[in-house]
Amino acid sequence: FREIAGHSGKPVCKVVSLDMQSIEAQEVIAKWNEAIAPYASKYRDVKKITITKISRVQNDCLSKRFIHMQQRYGDKCTTSYHSSKLHNIDPILKDGLDQRLSCSGFFGRGVYFSDPLKCSLYYHRNPDNPNHHEKTMLVCSILLGENLQYPDNESDQKLLREPDGYDSVSGNLTG
Repeated sequence: FREIAGHSGKPVCKVVSLDMQSIEAQEVIAKWNEAIAPYASKYRDVKKITITKISRVQNDCLSKRFIHMQQRYGDKCTTSYHSSKLHNIDPILKDGLDQRLSCSGFFGRGVYFSDPLKCSLYYHRNPDNPNHHEKTMLVCSILLGENLQYPDNESDQKLLREPDGYDSVSGNLTG
């Protein structure tokens, strides 16, 4: 494993590379294959994706906070996907997903997750270097909290943050 140090120099998390034949890695691969199956015939690039490395991020402090917040919000936990360029991963692990560094999207400025997987696959491309095929996909457990769900195919690009009384915003722009 390798440790990611925070601003104080103390480790904030461990990144553990999994043996690709381990039960844990095989479970991740099976979930991935299940998630991409609906898109394999429509998006030919999906068939070309090969998982070459799986790592588990261990952050004891965040895990404790997550468990505490999960007790507060109950079943509002979901698994979603977040794509990022490879060079962004260590800063994400060190500082978290920072909304101040995000770009504006269909629901304003914010950190975006996707379920279904196909939206993250779109952002998973590397337009800066189409010949460079190494990408990074984070599979995240997230707590939505009080979520404002927009009607299908509706969005609000002017949002600067979630509206008062809400912790998150979501919507379905694919119908």
